[in-house]
Amino acid sequence: MMRRLEAGELDVAICVTEGLVAGIKNNAIRLFGTFVETPLPWAVSVRVDAAYATLDDLAGNVVFGASRLGSGSDVMARYMASQFEWGHEPDVRVVGDIHALVNGVQTRTIDAFLWERTTMQRHYTQNEVRYLGT
Repeated sequence: MMRRLEAGELDVAICVTEGLVAGIKNNAIRLFGTFVETPLPWAVSVRVDAAYATLDDLAGNVVFGASRLGSGSDVMARYMASQFEWGHEPDVRVVGDIHALVNGVQTRTIDAFLWERTTMQRHYTQNEVRYLGT
């Protein structure tokens, strides 16, 4: 959708704010209103048997998964590193959609990923991945 906005193929789009950050930064897109007044609760997910106990444990050589560059999963991993003052950009690897991200932590292709908390509940209940924090 971002490419279509930047190319002028769309006049207006309703998007998750995190996905608009790059376009706003490059002055290609302008945010002119909000539809939802509350933020999404982002959850950090890891392998069920991962040794991580706290979000700060992710500060080392951890590979975060993302659905695509500039997506919420990408932007929020970078935001988290900044908020926790890790002192470096996180290593973010694009692996694909939510199913690819879940598979990525299970197969150790990635160590963690961020996704909207409510959407992840099914994966936590089925013990596919473990919730580490928000």
